[in-house]
Amino acid sequence: MKAIIYIPIKDISKKVEDLSEWYTTTDQLSNNKIKSFGFNPVSLNKMFKTCEIIYVLAAVTTKNKNLVNKSLINKMKTNSLFILMSRAAVVNFKDLITRVKKGDIYVATDVFPEEPVRKN
Repeated sequence: MKAIIYIPIKDISKKVEDLSEWYTTTDQLSNNKIKSFGFNPVSLNKMFKTCEIIYVLAAVTTKNKNLVNKSLINKMKTNSLFILMSRAAVVNFKDLITRVKKGDIYVATDVFPEEPVRKN
């Protein structure tokens, strides 16, 4: 399945046009509302198992801190891409780095657990 995964939380995220398939999960909207925006509601587990690109935009809440952890990260397909463009605390970076070191997934991020990032 070729798809983009989009995890919107509150108003940080906006729908991007012209993609063939969109899948999303959120506790903020009903499945019918998600469908009305042109997304297919699915579970996080299914997203991480089936999709090749996972794009995360999320504010940190008590419910989603370290939400993306070893359990989800290890479900990612080989050669898939994980893009984090929101808050580092949504992802367990230790788990993410462990998977990245295997060399079978790609990661792009503009946030880190400790900023500014150390030079070494």
